[in-house]
Formats: sequence, C-alpha cells, structure tokens
Amino acid sequence: MTPWLRWFRVRLLGTALSNALVGYWLALERGHVWTEGTLLPLLVITTALYLFGMGHNDYCDRERDRTLYPDRPLPSGAIRAKTARGALISLLLVAATTLALAPFDPLAPGVVVAAILVAIVSYNAFCKDNKLLGPLAMGSARAGLVLLGAAVVNPHALLTVAVPAACLLGFVGLITSYSMLEERGSHWQRRLHHLVAAGWIIVAALAVVREVGPVPVAARILWTGTAAWCFLYAGRPIRRGKAPLTTLRLLLALLLLDAAILVSYDQAIAAWIPGIVFLVVWRPWFDKRSRSPKTSPITPSKPLGEAP
Repeated sequence: MTPWLRWFRVRLLGTALSNALVGYWLALERGHVWTEGTLLPLLVITTALYLFGMGHNDYCDRERDRTLYPDRPLPSGAIRAKTARGALISLLLVAATTLALAPFDPLAPGVVVAAILVAIVSYNAFCKDNKLLGPLAMGSARAGLVLLGAAVVNPHALLTVAVPAACLLGFVGLITSYSMLEERGSHWQRRLHHLVAAGWIIVAALAVVREVGPVPVAARILWTGTAAWCFLYAGRPIRRGKAPLTTLRLLLALLLLDAAILVSYDQAIAAWIPGIVFLVVWRPWFDKRSRSPKTSPITPSKPLGEAP
C-alpha cells in the first residue's frame, strides 16, 4: 500500500460514502423534491471530507508518532509535512468548489459541511483523549454525513433522517470509546465496551421500528445479521488478544447498519450496492500487519477509532 493510501486510510472510505448515501436515499424515499445531478457532488464532497479527516488526524499526531509509530507516512518521511499540509488544503478547496458549483442550494449543505469540519478538527486537535467529548465529536462527524446526504436533496429533509443520524452517532461514538482502550484498557474493559457498542444495534433497531412501524422481512434479517456480526464475529479478536481487529470489524458493521436502516424505510437494497462491493473487495482479516507476529497482542499499531 502506498504511503498516500495508508495516510488517508482509503480502505475505509466506503463506510463514509455509505453513511452519506443513507441520508440521500432516505430523503428521496420520503418524497422530497430534488435536483438532477446531485449525487456525484455529494460523493465528491464526502470523499474530500473523509480524506481530510483521516489525513488531518495523522498530521496533528506527527510529532507523537515520531516516537510511538515511526513507520507511519509522516514521521517516516515518506510524505513531507509541507506536502501533507498542501494536500489537506487542496481537499478543503475541492469540497468548497464542488459545493459552490453543484446544482443545488449550497446554504444548508454548506452549514452541514462546516459542522462536520468543526467536529473533525475538534476531535483531531483538541478532544481526542477526552472520554466523553472525543467519541461525541467523532460520532457527530459521521452523523453529519447522513445529514449532508439529506441536505443535498432538500433542506427540509434534514428532520426526516434524524433517527438514522442518531443511530450512527451513538454507534460510532461507542466504537471510538472502545478504540481508546486498545492501548491502555484491560482485556475486560475492552470486552465490556465491545458488548455495549454491539448492544447499540438493538437500540437502533428499536428506534427505527418505533418510527416506521412494522419493518419488512429483509430489514429484520439485516438487523439480526448486523447484531450477530457485532456480538459474535467482531468480538472474536478480543478473545485472541487482537483488539485492533475488533475496531476494524465494528467499523465495517456501519455498512450493515446502513443497509438495515435503508431497507427498514422500504428503500431498495440496490441503494446499498457500494457497501456490498466494499465488503467484497477488502477483507480486514487478511491484513498482514494485523497478523504479524511482531505485533504485540495488547498494543495495536494505532487506535483506528481516532478517525473513523
């Protein structure tokens, strides 16, 4: 993997695109009037925000990483700090330019983009180590992507995606809280936090069901599959002393969670094709670095929750 792909953590980009598409397709499903040609700008803006968030996270940590993780792209010199700074500014310009030229009113999406950037920068630069504000900021950034997808369709659609946005905020916040324990927490602390994060799937399902009423059979299957993934499969690495893999697998559950939400609102599963493709082309359990015998079972390369 090239230094740039590692720096931006491109392999998890699909989870951010999936979050934005949830808001977009749910707004359409609720019958809101939209302008043709809005999907591509949404994907471009979401990609730029995601890459900025990941890159800015490592940029803020570059001095600390010189000691703790010297093989990372910035501390190792594979990417110069000046070049990285220019790339981050370029991503912001891409997002702003796309927002200005897109065929929709930029006011509401612009406010949402600004809020997402505030959450990203706050997390990366100020509250990453705060047990309350850190997860809240990261969860808010992900929930903001759902709101962005809806705002691109129609500003009046923001309230219609409030429940899905809240579901993602809670789940990502809990994943971030879990990732904070990967370096300093005990085995039982990690297990407890994993169970709480997985249990949030049940809370999210109940919230959606209460809003939409009886859900289709496909939605029930997806909710059950998402819960099983989180409770059983994602937690396997904890039992084997590999906490970082649990974070990765919980993050991939975002794709299943997005699919379950979409189908619950009578949205076709075809809307989730990007998530399906992403799961097929990348399998984190084949990550050589995660299986390396040189990696300590209790000391991960870096808490991935720092920038989900």
